[in-house]
Amino acid sequence: MYDVDVPNATLTLQHVGDRDLAAALDEGAERAAAVGRHLARLHEVGIVHGDPTTRNARVEQRQDGDPRVTLIDFGLAYHTGHVEDHAMDLHVFEGSIRATAADPDPLIEAFEAGYGTVGDEGVLERLRDVEGRGRYR
Repeated sequence: MYDVDVPNATLTLQHVGDRDLAAALDEGAERAAAVGRHLARLHEVGIVHGDPTTRNARVEQRQDGDPRVTLIDFGLAYHTGHVEDHAMDLHVFEGSIRATAADPDPLIEAFEAGYGTVGDEGVLERLRDVEGRGRYR
């Protein structure tokens, strides 16, 4: 958000992508890896997104050819230091990939690798615990 003009009832917002990640999953795993890095940075400062899905990540193809991925919709976000909450963010995103991608496994691998380059390995370990507790696999 760039500006809020209350008297004129207008908001000036930044453009954050041409489409949802859900529509760009078949264009390569780098986008999923970028989401992993973004979530790791948020978790590093104690922020949980709360609803990280392929619909809450926007993709823009930049002029230099590299895609830009932006997380949106922080309406369910909160602050915590609990590893379990961070792992649940990852679990939700991976579930979203499984629900929208034709071949989810390479995307999930890229997502976790992206998270691992920036984030706490303990969160990925806890993710395995969370997955193991699932009722449906």
